[in-house]
Amino acid sequence: MTTLFVLDFRPSSVSQRTLIASLAECGEQVCPEIREGGTASGPMARDGLNMSGSDSESEALLVSIPDGSVRLSSTFSGPTAHLLWRPNSHKFDDRIVPLTEPVKVGRSVAKLKPAAHNAIFDCKVLSRNHAMLWYQDGKFLIQDTQSSNGTFVNNDRLSKGTEEVPPREIFSGDVLQFGVDVIENSKKVTHGCVIALARLFHPDGVEAKPAASAVGYAFSSLTCSQCQCLAQSVMEANVREVILREKIGTLHFILGEVTRAAEESWDSMLNEERLLSKIASLEAKLASVSESNQTAEINKVLQAKETYEGLAKESLSTILQEKLVTLRKCDELQYLQKITNEQVGHLQKSNEALKGQLSELAEKCDTMKQETESILEGHVREKKELEAIIAQERDEVTKLTDNIGALQSELTAYKQPEAKVESPVSEKGLTIEDAASEAEDKISLDSFQGETKNIKDQILRLEEHLQQLKAKLSQAEADKAELQTELLIETNRADLASKMQVQLDVFKHDNAQLESKLERCREQLKQLAEFMQENAELKRQLRLGSAVHDLSAQSTEQQTTAAAVGASAASAEATQEIRNLQIELSTLKQSYARCIEEKVEMRKEFDEMAKEYGGVARQLNTVCRSAMVPLVVVCVAMVVVAQPFYRIFGSSNP
Repeated sequence: MTTLFVLDFRPSSVSQRTLIASLAECGEQVCPEIREGGTASGPMARDGLNMSGSDSESEALLVSIPDGSVRLSSTFSGPTAHLLWRPNSHKFDDRIVPLTEPVKVGRSVAKLKPAAHNAIFDCKVLSRNHAMLWYQDGKFLIQDTQSSNGTFVNNDRLSKGTEEVPPREIFSGDVLQFGVDVIENSKKVTHGCVIALARLFHPDGVEAKPAASAVGYAFSSLTCSQCQCLAQSVMEANVREVILREKIGTLHFILGEVTRAAEESWDSMLNEERLLSKIASLEAKLASVSESNQTAEINKVLQAKETYEGLAKESLSTILQEKLVTLRKCDELQYLQKITNEQVGHLQKSNEALKGQLSELAEKCDTMKQETESILEGHVREKKELEAIIAQERDEVTKLTDNIGALQSELTAYKQPEAKVESPVSEKGLTIEDAASEAEDKISLDSFQGETKNIKDQILRLEEHLQQLKAKLSQAEADKAELQTELLIETNRADLASKMQVQLDVFKHDNAQLESKLERCREQLKQLAEFMQENAELKRQLRLGSAVHDLSAQSTEQQTTAAAVGASAASAEATQEIRNLQIELSTLKQSYARCIEEKVEMRKEFDEMAKEYGGVARQLNTVCRSAMVPLVVVCVAMVVVAQPFYRIFGSSNP
C-alpha cells in the first residue's frame, strides 16, 4: 500500500512535486524497508528505482506486461535477465543482460570491464570465470564454474568446494549471490560479495515466475528448521508492515502540518504587506509635515544620534587601523611560513641525500671492517706459522749443537788412545791427521753456515712481509678512522635534521594557532559589519519614531524613550564588541611575542646542542685512537717473537 501511494500520487504544482519528493526521501531514510519490501509482481517490482524523477522518466523506465508484472524497458528482443542491486551487496549499477548466448559472470580484468549489459563486476571476491548464465528450452539456467568463493541461489550454494555440479533452473524473484564477504586481515577491510535480485523475462516479454508444482515441491522439501525460519520471517514481515503503516500515518500527519505551516506563512506574509503599506503611508505623512513642528526632545535625540554616530565612526576607524596592522602581521607570518616551508623542503632533500651517503659510508665501513678482520686473521695465521718455523729452527739448531758436541767428544776420545798407541809416529803423520780433522770440521761448518744463511734469508723475507702487513694495517686503520669521522659527521647531520624537523612541526603548530586567531578576528569584523547594518536599521526606526511623534505627543514621547534606550543599548554593545576586539588583538600580540621568544630560545638550544655534538665528536675521536692500542701491541708482540733469531744468528747486515 505504501509503494502504491508513492508511485500513483501525481502532484499538480511544482512546489507540491518538490515537497512530495523531499517527503519520499525522508520516508526512505526513516523506513528503509520500503526499498526492500514488495513481491515479484505489481507496483512493488519497482524496487531499486529512483522515485524522485518526473512521471515521463518513470513511465519510460517501466513497461507494463499483460499479466500484471512489470519489466524494465530495454531494446533487446530476446530473453533478458535484470540484475537489481540489493542494499547488503557490493555496490554496482543495475544490469540488463541479454541471454541470447551464454553469459559469463566474473571479475573485471584488463580486457573485460563492467558495463550496463554484461555480468562483469568490479569485485575482488569474484573469480575471473565465476559462473555461467544462459537461456535454454524456455528455462533460465545458472551453473557455478568451480569458483573459489561459490555461487548461491536463495542462500543455497550450488557447489561444495571446487566440484563440478549440473546447472540449476532459476526464476524471477530469486536472489543470486556471487561469492562471500572476505575480511582482509592486513588492512582490516571487508570486501563485500555481489547480491542481486533477478528479474527474468522470456523472449515474448512474460516474466519467468516459478510454477505452482515447483513451489509445492520446494515447500515439501523444506525441513522443520527451515519452516520455523520461514514462519519467523513471515512474522517479522507482518511486524514490519505494521511499522510501515504507522510511519505512513506519521508522514500523512507531517504533510498536514507542512500544509498548515504554509498557510500560516502565507497569512503572515499578507500581514507583513499590510504593515509595510501602513509604514509607507506614515512616511508620506512625515514628508508632508514641516520641519517647524519638531520638538526640542526630537532635536536632543537627533543630537544624541549624531554623537553616537561620531563615536561609532571613530571606533570603526580605530578597528580598521588595527585590522590593517593585523593583516600586515598576517602577511609577514605567511611570508615567514613560506620561507620556513622552503627551508624544510631543502632540509628534507639534504636529509635524504645524507641518509643515502650515510648508508654508503656504513657499507664501506662494513667492507673495511671485514677486510681488517681478514687481514688480522692472516696476521694471526702467519704469526702462528712463524712461531712454528721458529720452533722448528730452534729444534734443528739444538740438534746441530748436540751433534757438534758429540762429534767433538768422539774426536777427542779417538785422538787420546791413538796418541797412546802410536806415540813414536813422526810429527808429519800427526799433521796429516790434524789436517783431516780440520777439513772435516771445515766441511761441517760450511754446511752449517749455508743452512744459517738460508734461515737468515727466510727471516728477511718474513720481515719484509711483516712490514708490508704493517703498512696495510696502518692504511686500514687510517681508512677506518676517516670512515668513522665521516659517519660521525653524517650522524650529527641526521640528528640536526631531525631536530630541525621537530622545530618545524612546532612552528607549523604555532602558525596554525595564529591563523585560527586571525579567523576569529575576521569573524568579529563580520559581526561588527552586521552591527553597522543594525545601526542603520536603528536610524531608520528612529526616523519612523520621529514621524510618529509629530502625529501624536504621547506616541512621540514613548518612541523617543524607546529609541534612546535602544541607542544606549546599541552603544553599550558596540563598546563591548570593541573591547573584546582589543582584548583579542592584545592576546594575538602576546602570542606573537611568545613565538619570537620561543624562536630565540630554540636558537640557543640549537647552539648548545652543536657544542654537545662537538664534545661527543672529540670523545669518539679519543675512543678511535684508543682502539689503535691493541693493534700496536700485536705489532710489538710480533717484533718480540722475531728477536730470538737476531740474538742466535746475529744481524742480517753484512
